Amino acid sequence: FETTTNFECTVLVRDHGSPFLWDEATILGVVFDVNDNAPTFSVSSFDEEINENYAGEVFRVEAMDIDTVGSVMFSIINSDGPEGLFTVDVNGVVAITTAQDYETDPH
Repeated sequence: FETTTNFECTVLVRDHGSPFLWDEATILGVVFDVNDNAPTFSVSSFDEEINENYAGEVFRVEAMDIDTVGSVMFSIINSDGPEGLFTVDVNGVVAITTAQDYETDPH
């Protein structure tokens, strides 16, 4: 589907008579997309410096899926900070939810 969304071909049928008789039919096919490609990030690694005592948007991640079945969905699955420290919204905006104090917890 990612390269071809439809196709057309002609089928010919003929008999063994003399003269032979024949007919033809056109076949029109539509290719339906399936979810067969994993989404990919625009870059594979993100590094960002965050000042202490800051809470809010840190950066935005971008990803795409060449399938047309649906859009991508982001989630935080692993963080070395406290649970819920980072969030990511439907647009890929990653935010820190609670200001961190470097002197208290110098990750």
